[in-house]
Parts: sequence; structure tokens; C-alpha cells
Amino acid sequence: MRPEKTPKQVAVEAVADMLKWPENLEKLDQLRQRTRNKMDAVHTRLKTTVQSQLDDVKQGITRLQQARTNIGDVKGNLTSVTDEYNACQGLREYTEKTRALSQQRDELRHVLEQIDRIFTVPEEVVSLRSEVIPETTESGEIVSHPNLLATHHRIAQLEECRDSMLRMMQKHASATSIQKTILTYFEKVHVLAEQLSMRLLSELSEPLELVAESPTRLVTWLRIIEKEERNDLHAPPSQFRPKHLRNKFLDKWEMAVELRFDTQLGTLRSVDNFLKRVDSFYFSDLKTALTELEGRFPPHYEIKSKYLEQYHTRLFAMVEQLKESHDIDPSEIMSLLRWVPKYKTRMEQELGVDVTQRFPDQLLSRSGGESAMRAQYIDMLRKKLESWCNNLIATEVEPWFVITEDDPTPPNTNLEGLFYSDAPKILFQMIDQQIDVAFSPGNPVSFVQALLDECMKTLERFVTDYAKSVQQCRDLYVGPTPSERPELLVEYMMTCGNNTIQIREYFIPQLREKVDELQPAELVHYRMLERPCARAARVLSDIASACNDVVVDIFMSDVQKHCDALLTAKWLRSKIAVKTIVATLTDYVTDFKDHLQRSLLSPLLHMCWVRLLLEYVKGFIAKRFALKNKEDREEYVERLKTEVDELYELIMEDLESDERSLRLQSAIHSIVHITLSKPSMLLPEWKSLRSNFPDATIHHFEAILLVREDMGAKEVKKAINEQIIKKSSDNIEPRSNTMGTPFFALVPVSTATDYSTAAPSGKGDKK
Repeated sequence: MRPEKTPKQVAVEAVADMLKWPENLEKLDQLRQRTRNKMDAVHTRLKTTVQSQLDDVKQGITRLQQARTNIGDVKGNLTSVTDEYNACQGLREYTEKTRALSQQRDELRHVLEQIDRIFTVPEEVVSLRSEVIPETTESGEIVSHPNLLATHHRIAQLEECRDSMLRMMQKHASATSIQKTILTYFEKVHVLAEQLSMRLLSELSEPLELVAESPTRLVTWLRIIEKEERNDLHAPPSQFRPKHLRNKFLDKWEMAVELRFDTQLGTLRSVDNFLKRVDSFYFSDLKTALTELEGRFPPHYEIKSKYLEQYHTRLFAMVEQLKESHDIDPSEIMSLLRWVPKYKTRMEQELGVDVTQRFPDQLLSRSGGESAMRAQYIDMLRKKLESWCNNLIATEVEPWFVITEDDPTPPNTNLEGLFYSDAPKILFQMIDQQIDVAFSPGNPVSFVQALLDECMKTLERFVTDYAKSVQQCRDLYVGPTPSERPELLVEYMMTCGNNTIQIREYFIPQLREKVDELQPAELVHYRMLERPCARAARVLSDIASACNDVVVDIFMSDVQKHCDALLTAKWLRSKIAVKTIVATLTDYVTDFKDHLQRSLLSPLLHMCWVRLLLEYVKGFIAKRFALKNKEDREEYVERLKTEVDELYELIMEDLESDERSLRLQSAIHSIVHITLSKPSMLLPEWKSLRSNFPDATIHHFEAILLVREDMGAKEVKKAINEQIIKKSSDNIEPRSNTMGTPFFALVPVSTATDYSTAAPSGKGDKK
């Protein structure tokens, strides 16, 4: 270790450090003044410290002197106390004798009192019986309430007398026989005590009712229980003690709570009724317990905690039992799931109880909890929706396939006169309800997705089954061997078509708008309804077209006999056939305009127009009337053109003429022109026909020419070969129709004549 430096050495080093540089010699006065100031400060601190230590020493010496004086005083006082205590030895002995005498006197007085009670037991029993068993009215109400505390006190005194006598007789030689005598003598006292206890337990088992009826009597019974508990604590054990009246009361109270739950909820099997009943008494009972009972029961009863735990436990057990029942409905599952958060909120807001923290068993927490219940809801709903959808379709299409002897009921009409049925409305009410369920607060995103998927599957199932029913109807009534159809089948098909429009243009957009409005942020990009709704819309469009097809087929079947009479000799002489067709068509068109959606009307009338035109073309090509001369031909085609124009005006009345309808009308005009044209001018007519109707073939052209009386089969073939096949570069085969529905492709003609081997234009000239 290095030796410690002396102050002088330290000072020398400090001065050497200050004067290390030559320029510091100029600051010598400043360095001296700075050192002097530091020394003054150190001296001042030393003086202050020394003075403080001196004051502390002085104060300590003063306190030591005072303590010495106090010790002397205490010693003197102890000496005087010892002298006085020694002087009181005789008084102590006197006091002990006095205490013994007082105790003997109390025992004698107690014996005298007991003797008085012993001899008055029969009279006391008679007097107490009327108080223990009070007088009641016919309705069971108590006429008067005696002072129960006084009654209990008198019975307790008789019991104490009996117990004292039994204890004193234990040392007697003939204790057994004497004790039997005592028990026999006090037997009615024991009966009264039991009756009072039974009455106490009976009235006190329903504290809520008792506190509402008589809070004073509630407190009285509780005071009696506490008196009995104290007696149990201080009295020696015997055949009558301890009574454990408090435990009996609590057991009776628990049984009463169970009975209240069983009475209120035990017979209810409907979840909604169950929850309404719970709301009607559960919270009011607990409020009463917390406000009215807690202040009247002794604190160690913990009546608030007991009520909360007992009520929650019973509710938990009954909710679990209800949840596990086999006949629970999907809507009831959601009612339970929605009610539990409300239950927790009410418990916290109205009672200040945090259910999650206070109770270990939470409602709906077992068997997978709420997630399992939601999965169960999806499974049950899937079956329910499938059953509802099947029943809805069956009810909707039943009139389509049932023929009754009674007058059938026509479809409903709305304010606009359009036919409709309730099936779409019922379907979308079901889906709308499930959308509300899906977006209820607290549901996870996975549940929302699963539920909306089921809704969309139900929609697709409905429209698919709807389409199958329409197709089945078409196969049954419009096939080669049609069955007898219901009288109002046309109206039913119009209703079906209107329903598809209503679903596609109103209900589906409404659903999508609602989902877009309600869906959480996590599902904004999910687009769960886009594809299913698009598929359903396509199927609905097909259904509407199929319904129109059935209606047109039925219309054509009604006028087919008259259509077969068109373009015959009789047709030229009489207008009965066409008038019948016009009358039938007018009747149908009137119904269409009155009861059919506007968007379906144009396609339907267009289909009727096409079918009627086809009948005219088929009748014309079939050569139902043999022309004899040019005048016959001109009259024949003029009549044809006139009727077609009239039919067009009738069908398109109040509707905007479209290009398709006008183009189809031009088919008849083309046939008229071909029929009236010169045999040498066929090529322009062929080109005109071909340009308007690409699906027309050379055989159609041939069939039209064969109707003429001035051209036979050989002339027609020769004219076509020379004027069309050799000179026209246009392909004689049919082309795809780019202008809409095919027309001539629907007209069957003979293809026996082979035009494919004819040489094209140019090559024939060289030969």
C-alpha cells in the first residue's frame, strides 16, 4: 500500500500544478484569493458542524438526567403499590367469600325460578299453543301475529329448565327412570318447540315474499335463529341440542329456490317463453334480495352471494337442459345466443354483478360453447330450409298438375292487375330473416359466411326446382301425347313468369343491397352473393322463357285445328278459320296485356307471331290449295299477305314494333314476291330472301316455287340451276342466323333434289 500523503505534500502538489505554466504567475493574486475563499468556506462548515454536535451532546445529557429522575419516581411508586397490595390481602379473601356466596344465591334463585316453571308447565303449554299455532281465516290468512320473540323466549326457558333437570339427574342413582319422567313431563314443550321451528322454516323459506309482506316478522325469525345458534354454542350437547336451525333454514331456502325455478320454468319447452319468464322474475327477485334482504340478514349469512350463486346455478342448469333438448328449434338457438349477452349486461347494469368474473360456470359454455351452438344452428337450418323450400315449391305447383271438379281459383292480382303468388315473398322473407340473424351483434365472420351461403343455396334450390317443375309441366301438357291440362294452366304459367321477374328485378337486388349495408368490413371484398345471384338470375330468365313457351304452345294447341285449315280452298271461300284464330289471339293478348309483366309481354307476343307465321309458311309450302292460273295465284298470295298484316297489327297493338317482328313479317312478303315474280327473275328474289333470312336454303326456295301453277318440278329445278346455282356465287347451304331467332330453319322441306353437283358460275360458260 502507498503511504498516505501529508497535508503539506498535498498542498505542494496543488501549488505546483497551479504554477505549471509561466502565464499562471500573472494570475498569482487571483489564485491566492481563490485559495483564501476556499479556506474560509471550509472553516465555516467546520464551525457549523462542531456547533451542531455540541448541541446534540448537550440535549442528550439533559435527557439522561431527566430519565434518571423519572426512574427514581417510578421506583418509589412501585414501593408504595407493593405496600398497599400487601395491606389488601384480607380484603381479597373477603371478596372471594362474597363471590362464592353470590354464586350460591344466584343458583338458589335460579332453582326457585325453575321450580316455579316446573309447576306451571301445563298452563304455559296451553298458553303458548295458541301463539305457536295462530288462528287463521278460511282463506288461510293469520288473524293476528303474537310477539314471536316473547313466545320463543318462554319456550326457551322451559327447554332450559328441562335440560337443567336432565343434567342434574345424570349423577342420580336412578337417573334413567327419573329422566324418562322428566321427558314425559316436558314432552309437550318439545312439541311446541318443534312446531315453532317448523313455522319459522315455512315462513322464512320464502324471504322475498316475507319481506314484502312483513319485514318485521322476517327480522324476528332471524333473531330467533341467532338466539338458537347461541344456545347451541353454549349448551352442552344433548338429544335436543344442537338444533342447527340456521343450516336447516338454508337447506329449506335452497329447496324453495329450486321449487320456484321449477314452478316458473320447469313446464316451459319453448325457449322464447322460457326467456320471457326468466326476465319476468329473475332480475326482480335478485333486486329485492340485494336491496331488501341484505340489510336485514346478519352479515355472516352472505345472503347476497347466496342468492346470486343459487339463482345463477339453477339458471345455468336449466339453460343447459334446454339447449340439449332434441326438439329445440333453430330460431330458439339464436334466441339463446342473443339473450346471454343481454343477461350479462343487465346483471352488470342493474345489479352491479360481473357474471364473467363472479361465476365459474358461464351460460352456454359446455359442449363446445356458442360456436358449437352456431354450428348446430347451421345444420338444423339447412334441413329446415330444404324442407320449407320443398313444401313451398310443392304448394306453388300443385294446381299445375291437379284437375278438380270444382271451379279452380285464379291467381292473385296486385294493384296493377298482374298475376302473382306468395311463394317468392315467403321465400325471401325466410332469407331476409336469416340475413338479420347472420348480422346480429356478436356473430363471428365465419358464422355470417356460412349462414349467407345457406341462404344462397336455398335461393338456387328454389329456382332450380321451379325450373324443373315448369319443364315437367311442358313435357306433360305440350308433348306428342299431351295430357289433359288444368283449366287455368295459362294463368299459372303467367304467374310463374311474373314471379321470376319479381325475384330477379326486385327481391335479389333488395337482398344484395341489404347485405352490402349490413356486412362488416371484413366481408366487403367477399362478394358472397355475386355469383349465386348471377346464377339464379340466369335460371330465372330461362324459367320465364320456358313459361312463355308453355303459354304459346297452349295457345297454338287451341288454334291448331284452325291453323290446319289455313291456305285451303275453304279458307279462300270463308274467313271462319282466321276469325277464330283472331278471336282466340285477341282473348290471349288481352290477358297478356292485363296480367303479364311488361318485360315478358314483348317476347311472348313475338313467339306467338313467329308460330303463326310458321303455320302460314308451312301451309303455303304444303300446297293445300292447287292454283289453276295466274289470277288464282295473285288472289291467293294477296289474301295471305293481307291476313298476315292484320295479324301483325293485332299482335303489335300498343307495343313498339321491333326489327325482329318487322323482319319476320317480310318473310311473307318475300314469299309473295317469289310467287308473283317472273320465272326469269328468280336470282334477285333469292338474294333478297337470303339476305333477310340466312337460314333459308335453296330447298325452301324450291318449295315456294313449286306452289306456282306455271312451273313444274323440272322447270323449277332447271330455273334454279341456271339462274341461281350457275350464276350466284352465294353459297346455297344455310348460314348461321346472325339476326336472332331462326325462322326458315323451323320449316321442314324436302331435300330430295340434289343441287350440290351443279357447276358454279364461270366454269359452265367455258364448257
